[in-house]
Amino acid sequence: MARAKPWQYHGRASGRVPRLTGTHPFLNLESFFVPSCVWLRANPRPAVLLAGSLLVAGVAVIAFALAMVGANGPVGFGLLSLGAMACILALAAAAISTRPRISERGNCLWLRVRWFGAEAAPFESVEGFLLGTGELPVSIGGRPVEAATLVIKLADAAQDLADRPTNRALAGWCDHYVRLRGAFCEPLDLALVNSLNERLAKARRERSGAQA
Repeated sequence: MARAKPWQYHGRASGRVPRLTGTHPFLNLESFFVPSCVWLRANPRPAVLLAGSLLVAGVAVIAFALAMVGANGPVGFGLLSLGAMACILALAAAAISTRPRISERGNCLWLRVRWFGAEAAPFESVEGFLLGTGELPVSIGGRPVEAATLVIKLADAAQDLADRPTNRALAGWCDHYVRLRGAFCEPLDLALVNSLNERLAKARRERSGAQA
């Protein structure tokens, strides 16, 4: 039997929506295209700051090209292209950075630990959520900056979930512990963590009952 390729559609001719999976370590296509139920939202402020700056710069370049240079000629065309590219990058940055940090699809929680992809953790392998603190990948005056983190404990028996590649600014994943940095999540507090644990317990009970 031939092995599945790294990028491959899995579906049938029955009309069901095909499942798109990817094994590339920094991109998972399913996390982009398959509908999900949101568990933890993103912090929109970094996205607004980045996208807003790019959008303002793009509009300013386009306005300058039209007012001062004109759309005709290589200089005007180059400036218009540069402004349009900045606007497109602004929209892309907003779309990527506002995607949910944790979402539910099928029997898995999808953890967005990279800008361009998420990792799946089956419900039976997720033991619980904790509120913690961790250092951000920045420093002020040579001193590290700490912020709240959401810690996700995964079952030690799930050897394939021990470590996964992450974007350091977003998360860390080591020894069955996933740490999502609070700077890029909705505000973290004990009430939110408790609600996530209650939701996890309910989801696991429902799936255990369905399998019984």
